[in-house]
Amino acid sequence: MAIVIARRRIDRGWKVVLVGGLAGGMLEFAMSLIQQYLLGSRSWNYANEPLNIGGRTTVPFMLFWGLLCYL
Repeated sequence: MAIVIARRRIDRGWKVVLVGGLAGGMLEFAMSLIQQYLLGSRSWNYANEPLNIGGRTTVPFMLFWGLLCYL
């Protein structure tokens, strides 16, 4: 859904990458929190990765989500 919205409202490629990366990172972070509090488990832990955000996502993965939105 975020990909479709980003592609329709944003005309510049770098903006699509930026918005898509932020949306993907926020979704990954939120899903990790929801899983931990509802199910008591964690499927991924990026605490040992560089540029991690709370061990739930990383900047390189956010860039990856942004590039996927662009494609």
